[in-house]
Amino acid sequence: PVAEVDRKHTVPGSNIHLTIDVNIQKAAEEAVKKELDQLRSSGATGAAVVALDPNTGAVLAMVSAPEFNPNWFAKGITSTQWNQLNNDKSHPFENKAIAGEYPPGSPFKIVTGTAALDLKKVTPDEMIFDSGKHWLIDKRNAEGEALGWLNFNRALAKSDNVYFYEMGNRLGIENIDTYARYFGLGETFDAAIGQSFHLVTPLQMAVLLSQVANGGTRYQPYVVSRVDNPDGTPAEIFGPKNLGVLPVPKNIMDLIREGLRDVTS
Repeated sequence: PVAEVDRKHTVPGSNIHLTIDVNIQKAAEEAVKKELDQLRSSGATGAAVVALDPNTGAVLAMVSAPEFNPNWFAKGITSTQWNQLNNDKSHPFENKAIAGEYPPGSPFKIVTGTAALDLKKVTPDEMIFDSGKHWLIDKRNAEGEALGWLNFNRALAKSDNVYFYEMGNRLGIENIDTYARYFGLGETFDAAIGQSFHLVTPLQMAVLLSQVANGGTRYQPYVVSRVDNPDGTPAEIFGPKNLGVLPVPKNIMDLIREGLRDVTS
């Protein structure tokens, strides 16, 4: 040392408490790794998982894969490590859970079904025949199935494309768009089964499913529950933030939940 020009004393930072549940996070990370290892041979390059508390919006787990080791940056990243990350076509820098945009797929049938029931375009008991393709245009089920006569519950439980193509036909794109916005989402028959609508993030779909689970309230997701001062006293406390309530009667939400329960049973 020749001379001391200046000195900046370290100041203890704030402590943050996350909403993450370590057991759920660990299970999600292990599940993603297992699935990706199995699916890479068929072209899968990444995955995302989000778990929310539907009654608060608290993020209980969030996984984006592939990930990267942040310690590479803390210790001084090498050019080899940087090139490995920067040239990876799986985009490890992208948090797929909050920034990855994908077609919503069959979960969008929740939106279509809610709209059809609420606008009385169908009754829960009306039977619609699935011959394997829609009768107006050649739109089929994913694996070519023909499930015969279906009411709403069975159609949702079986995720039947033909039934929901007909719901989209009866609704029209404007009504589908209106109800998508009710659910917090951002021109064709395909929109009714989530294949040609706008793209959504996994986090948006988790919020949508949370609305169904809790009866219609949309909460803002949050991952920090509290910020503490260095002495341990709370500097800021975070909690549920209500973004709105779905304008749909309880009996319709009950029908949606019943159909989704039957998916698993």
